[in-house]
Amino acid sequence: MTAPVLAMERVSKVYRLPGGASYAALREVTAVVGPGRAVAITGRSGSGKSTLLHLASGIDRPTSGEVHLLGRDLGALGDRERTLLRRSSVGLVFQFFHLLPHLSVLDNVLVPSLIAGLDPRGEERRARALLERVGLGPRARQPVQELSGGEMQRVAICRALLREPRLLLADEPTGNLDEENGLKVMELLLALAREKGAALVYVTHSRELAALADESWSLHSGVLETAPGGRAAARERTSR
Repeated sequence: MTAPVLAMERVSKVYRLPGGASYAALREVTAVVGPGRAVAITGRSGSGKSTLLHLASGIDRPTSGEVHLLGRDLGALGDRERTLLRRSSVGLVFQFFHLLPHLSVLDNVLVPSLIAGLDPRGEERRARALLERVGLGPRARQPVQELSGGEMQRVAICRALLREPRLLLADEPTGNLDEENGLKVMELLLALAREKGAALVYVTHSRELAALADESWSLHSGVLETAPGGRAAARERTSR
């Protein structure tokens, strides 16, 4: 059997509040994501979606339970070890792009190589190939602030894919876009993840976008429910 990219075993996250109170953001979540699989996470605001992504990436640690990334228990790693594993194996895509406005399109894509201490010249061919793939090759040297919102998100996706991560995590990647551009960006993100064989976990409020995934996770007050996504459900109906 193929080893999972991400595995959570009875993961809970409890935040301590002023006055001694506490808030359980996640409650004994157990889930697995295999290579090349796309998973959509839905749920109301405050249901624990972003917390789950933070734990999956090693940005935060669980209060109890285990999070395994590529077979490594993130809770057992020190801060530096988790940071290095995240840099090499996880790509992050955010709702608000987090691009550097004073840099060009190409230089924004190359930021992960700079953070990793690599010579960006050695990564430039891959960066340009990614920009060509998303239709922005001719604009590589253009200031990123001159792009539209949808184009900026495409740059952010290229940046997340630069180091060929095994796991892509996207937190509302289309939340700052109109419906038409949001669908285009989501379809592109899914296509690129599948081309690279990366597992993709993305948060969305849209049922239409959630249906594009292989399976869907729904969070309710920190409790996880799983179900086949649109693609998997369609395959199930076809096989009956």
